Amino acid sequence: MLVPRELLDSVVSLGVETADGFHPAGAAYFVTVPATLVPDKRHTYLVTAGNCVRGRDNLVTRLNAPGGGTVVDLLPQEDRWLRLVEPDLGEQYVDLAAVRWNAEVSAEAGYKSIPLETLFDERLVGNEADVGVGIGDEVFTVALTGVRYAQEQDAPLARTGNVSMVPR
Repeated sequence: MLVPRELLDSVVSLGVETADGFHPAGAAYFVTVPATLVPDKRHTYLVTAGNCVRGRDNLVTRLNAPGGGTVVDLLPQEDRWLRLVEPDLGEQYVDLAAVRWNAEVSAEAGYKSIPLETLFDERLVGNEADVGVGIGDEVFTVALTGVRYAQEQDAPLARTGNVSMVPR
């Protein structure tokens, strides 16, 4: 299975910058969503797991720089991120956090935004043949790993596997 290049080009590191250097806290993705009021316009968001943002001050994103190396960009405080309110106990939900992003900042370094429609829709989980994703289907997720070439940069990492169980 070949992971789409657009997805590999949309992932960045989140973390905290200290005197000791960058300390990773998760990954985030550039995602575009259609504008509600302007046809053919899309807004770009930086999207991550809610737990990567919750309770963290001075969160930064680390982007690969166009000529090598990395650049760090300070992100808004937790209360500026779009998130679902805390669900009731036992309620199922997806814990995501998103913040508006200026796509020009990341485009200079070759980053791309993936359309919202690219993300997984859990309504497609099931065991009907040729419909959605079910037991035995091959799936993947993309994250990052810090690697050292001539200069330190982040590199996308794909993890693959097969669905082994689906809730009824």
